[in-house]
Amino acid sequence: MNRYVKFLIIGCIFATLLYAPSSSEEGREKTASQEAKEKEGRAWTEASRGWIESGTSFYPYSTGINVGIGTTSPGYKLDVNGSVRITGGIHDGAGFGTPGQVLVTNGSDAFWSSSIPGGSGDYIWNQFSTAQSPGNFWINGRGRIIHSAPTGNDTAFTARANDPGRRGIYGECFASDGAGVGVTGVGGYFGTAAWYAPSNGYIGGVLGTYWGEGVWGLSDATYYGYTGVLGEGRNGAAGVTGCANGLWIYYAGAGVGGFSTDVGTFGYGDATSLSFGVWGVSDATDGIGVYGQSAGASLYMPPSGQDAGLFASGQYYGLYGMAQRNIDYGIGVVGLGYNTSTLTYTNGAGVIGCGYVGVFGAKDQYTYGILGYTTTYANYFYHNEQTTTDQQSAIYAYRTRTSANDGTGYGVSSTNQAIQGYNYWGDVYTFGVSGHNFNDFTRCGGVLGADVWGSYWGSLGYKNSAGVTYGGYFTSTGTGGGKQGIGFGSYGDLLGGWIRGEEYGLYATGRRYALYLDGNAYTTGYLATLQETDNQVNALYALTGSSVNIFTCGRGKLVNGQASINFEKNFSQMVSEKDPITVIVTPIGEYNQIYISNVSKNGFSAYETRGQANNEFCWIAIGKRKGYEDVQVPEEIVESDFDDNMLEVAFDENNLHGKAKGIWYDGYRLRFGTMPAKPVKKPAESENIAKVAELQKLTNKLEHLKKEIKRLERNIKRSIMDEEKNQGLNRTK
Repeated sequence: MNRYVKFLIIGCIFATLLYAPSSSEEGREKTASQEAKEKEGRAWTEASRGWIESGTSFYPYSTGINVGIGTTSPGYKLDVNGSVRITGGIHDGAGFGTPGQVLVTNGSDAFWSSSIPGGSGDYIWNQFSTAQSPGNFWINGRGRIIHSAPTGNDTAFTARANDPGRRGIYGECFASDGAGVGVTGVGGYFGTAAWYAPSNGYIGGVLGTYWGEGVWGLSDATYYGYTGVLGEGRNGAAGVTGCANGLWIYYAGAGVGGFSTDVGTFGYGDATSLSFGVWGVSDATDGIGVYGQSAGASLYMPPSGQDAGLFASGQYYGLYGMAQRNIDYGIGVVGLGYNTSTLTYTNGAGVIGCGYVGVFGAKDQYTYGILGYTTTYANYFYHNEQTTTDQQSAIYAYRTRTSANDGTGYGVSSTNQAIQGYNYWGDVYTFGVSGHNFNDFTRCGGVLGADVWGSYWGSLGYKNSAGVTYGGYFTSTGTGGGKQGIGFGSYGDLLGGWIRGEEYGLYATGRRYALYLDGNAYTTGYLATLQETDNQVNALYALTGSSVNIFTCGRGKLVNGQASINFEKNFSQMVSEKDPITVIVTPIGEYNQIYISNVSKNGFSAYETRGQANNEFCWIAIGKRKGYEDVQVPEEIVESDFDDNMLEVAFDENNLHGKAKGIWYDGYRLRFGTMPAKPVKKPAESENIAKVAELQKLTNKLEHLKKEIKRLERNIKRSIMDEEKNQGLNRTK
């Protein structure tokens, strides 16, 4: 068989396979419907079908074929002339989309998207030149309106209702978590702006109501100066009015409720008169115009029947006011009391109050009634007297209690007082409490302390009735059956006090005594007694000696040449027996030799040598005071620089260029200068013991010599007396 015949046979076989019926159609007989379609030309023919079946897929034999339904000239891959019904999803080539997405187009392709691209005609295009009836539309799900206006005041969406009781925009959201918001507005300048000029009644730009927040405004703090909710009121109207019935935060209705991590409610008033940033009004008998409460603070209300324009409750600050203007009227908080409408103070202040009670503060256990802070005056109270009545004050502090509450000491935390001054840092020229007065007139001072009736009082910086000024003046008048008032008292563990006068030191007077000293007295001068006689004052000077002596004197009389003298009881009790008593006898008139014997603390005996005299005589007895036989003056007193040191201790603090000298006691002697932090060591015991032992030896020797002298004196006197007696007897014979 030649090759041409072979090619012909192969071509017939290929044609038979190409146009052979499918396996599913083989052996089947055509139905009546198929035969009818073939007669009408609506059935696929073997020669013109051009479709390929592969499993569940059915597609044209070529990718360049357009399929038309309802048209004989399809221009697209699938061209449908008529309605289309789809019961399944729509696949955009990437997927069927997610819940909430919409099918959008970018002009060349359609796809599912969660956001709508720009373009005014891409979403809802509903434009009318005249009013439509009805003109309502409903969006069940999410909706968004975006309008990009290059200039002007174009509005993306406008809603208006003219009928009474209607709403331009009504938003409602019932979220299961309670965080639903009916209407939310976000903008570069205003999130939600509403305006209306009411002709009558209660008509407002924005109305918010329901169980949660009526109106909620959110502003991103990244852009400074923007506001979540901004209300503008003109001609006395309110910019934002909120009505709430039982806000759970305050347990009562609130005009405006604000909540934020930074600023809950912000109000601004422009520079015109009667402009208010925030204005709250309550018509209730015990209502509150504006109520502020911080997180964690308990709910406090005024007592029943007492209202308040502003009430603040906080854990640290109930009300905090700050004024930044550093000239007149820079005031953080202003309070005007009863029958007062004029602000009389013109400088910057943290808190200023005018009225019957300008500023009132009540303190509980852990807080402060009034707390002020500035760079100069934390609290400044100014009082300008308008009347001449008494009991006027810039600050009036009153303390009481329901039951006894005694203090426990004099420290800052152990006393109770109406006013307490506490200066934490004791810097130079700082004081807990300071009082100053120009003292233009008399009987005035810087600070006064007294009982309620003024029976006893003291004043610092006082000017008396004669115009003489005192650093401190004190007076006291006791009441009752006797006198018990003490004008002044002073105590010190080292020194009770010092008095220094440039011309005179101290004047003391008293009917019973003028000056009482319990202890030793030292003077660098003399002691004198002034005695007035015949309208002339004479000075009597005290007798001094090298030891502490006492003396007594008197008269006696010899009877038959003998006399016995008894000292006064006071002298006998106070004179020392350790040292001999010196007795000096002076006879009156003619006399022979008189001598004494038997001298003791109780008295002495006097004798006339002949034993016949009956003369009078004067005598004086001198002895050391008991307990002061061996007086040792403190060594620091007799040091040459003691007086100079004490003058520096008694320093005049009005001299701002000098400085006082310190004084202290180390346990053994007085010291001058700054007291060291550590105690001074006691002198070595061995040195003290040696000195005491040497002194005791000398004392013993002295005592022995005294006794020997006395013994010799007695023997001599006896010898003389015996000799005189013998001579007398011889003359008589």
